Amino acid sequence: MDQDSGERRIDLRSKEGEMEVVRLLHPRYFPQGSWPSDYSLVRSQQFAVNALWNHLTSKRGGLFAVNGPPGTGKTTLLRDIVAAVVVDRAKILSKYDDPRKIFLPKRKYDENEPPYYPIQHLDHAIVVASSNNGAVENVTLELPKTDAVANNFVNQAAYFQELATALLQSAEKQSSEKKKIAISLSKSFWKNVRLCSAPKSVPKPSV
Repeated sequence: MDQDSGERRIDLRSKEGEMEVVRLLHPRYFPQGSWPSDYSLVRSQQFAVNALWNHLTSKRGGLFAVNGPPGTGKTTLLRDIVAAVVVDRAKILSKYDDPRKIFLPKRKYDENEPPYYPIQHLDHAIVVASSNNGAVENVTLELPKTDAVANNFVNQAAYFQELATALLQSAEKQSSEKKKIAISLSKSFWKNVRLCSAPKSVPKPSV
């Protein structure tokens, strides 16, 4: 919260800040989706999730920062945000008799404009970005781990496993085929190139 956005900072250690924490921990501020873990988020994590979710879904947009030392549960917190986004996507898809219709014909303003999907279907993207490649790798490797899912939900969480495996294998196959084509083209190129040795001496230009 800052002056540029018309909001003011609140010290969560103050009396006013404590009241804000209590307010945002009310059940009505919880996202409708949460990560199926054996353990609930601690107070500070749940407050951060609720505050972040309500801030970014209130049409105000902007940025929301969560700071904390290593090992304080920031990735665990992100899992709940991912779950909330997935549930929000599912709510939109559930409004259609055939959800595939969303992705079939792209709409156009006119023939000179690029096609687009309705904005309400696009406002649920997740981007993992960092100036540190290690941080991105840590997040992307931690999020999909099955040991982060409660035993009671493991089977339910794997309902896209076969589809995901098929897509990954297809992508790997295409990548392998592209690599073979590139190698073949490279060999053909160098096979047809006539290699000449450099001249032993360079003739002097005549005056």
